[in-house]
Amino acid sequence: MKRMGYAIALGLALATMGNVGTGQAADRTLQKPALSPGGAGGAIAQRVGTCRTTVAQIAIYEQPNTISTVVGTLPAEGVMMLGDGRGEGWIQILEPQVGWVDTRFLIGDDSTPCPPGFSYTAPAQPAATFPTPTPAPGPAASAPTPGSTRCQVVPPLGLIVRNQPVISERTFVATIPTGPQDFEFTDMTRTTVTPEGRRTWVYITAPFEGWISTGFVGSGSNLAGVSCP
Repeated sequence: MKRMGYAIALGLALATMGNVGTGQAADRTLQKPALSPGGAGGAIAQRVGTCRTTVAQIAIYEQPNTISTVVGTLPAEGVMMLGDGRGEGWIQILEPQVGWVDTRFLIGDDSTPCPPGFSYTAPAQPAATFPTPTPAPGPAASAPTPGSTRCQVVPPLGLIVRNQPVISERTFVATIPTGPQDFEFTDMTRTTVTPEGRRTWVYITAPFEGWISTGFVGSGSNLAGVSCP
């Protein structure tokens, strides 16, 4: 009887020790930290001119998709400055160069410090650098150039041509003055999401080559004319 009682007591002690060990292991599992990046596409703010950091080395793309040209890279813990362009899972950056990055690999918020070399100035329409054109008399002056579309540039300060559909001093190419102009349009278009609304863009090859903004979705166009976008 003594041996049986000893065996029962020993078995209960071992079972109790096993349960304690399991509980400690569970506690350690629950306390294990998990990486959960905020991401510029998450709930944090996306104010233009603020900075974010990367959680891994990432590519900078010319357009918001992985099949476009890679124009640069950012290392892990690299810092970038946000632009005003937004896409599904993508965001434009202005520094260290203009491009698009995948928001899944970004962390930080509006308080993230920017490097001393980064600067942002809210874009303003520059004064027109050309006088309003006055067509010379005669039928040749009023006839559109063959293969082009004659449109009226509506903004009083003209229409800016950019090398990318990004509003930044770095992307400025030229200013098309207000008034009637001959355009050559391509089928390349873009829509970017900005604080003011969804901005539409079209790529032209004349009178200058580059991107022009035709305005915002649901509002008037920057170009007037029957065949103008």
